[in-house]
Amino acid sequence: MSQSIERKVLFQTTTGVTPTDVVIVTVPASSIVSVTAHVLARTSGGVRASWALYGSLGREGGGASLISIALDLISPRKDVGATTWAAVIDASGNDTLVKVTGQISTTITWIIVAEIVIYTP
Repeated sequence: MSQSIERKVLFQTTTGVTPTDVVIVTVPASSIVSVTAHVLARTSGGVRASWALYGSLGREGGGASLISIALDLISPRKDVGATTWAAVIDASGNDTLVKVTGQISTTITWIIVAEIVIYTP
């Protein structure tokens, strides 16, 4: 049996509307992972947005899968120029990630502060 709690601060830049995956943690086999993420985004021109996200993921056999709906803990806060920006918790393969989506022809700097709890019996 193992348990761990870790905190990560990650940075990502987007320049368009293609969703970008920011890997938070790889889910170990036979484990459950809980992720709370605060996501901040800003352009050099001062347009801003923020999210507080939560998701639980588990892995038995195959890849990681969401076991609870990844949701906003608090409604996203966005400036008028950031209405199309998005941040969600998701799973891909064995990875837990935050998927961020920016805006066409706009450079956005994203900061993700994540708390990860992992339990493996």
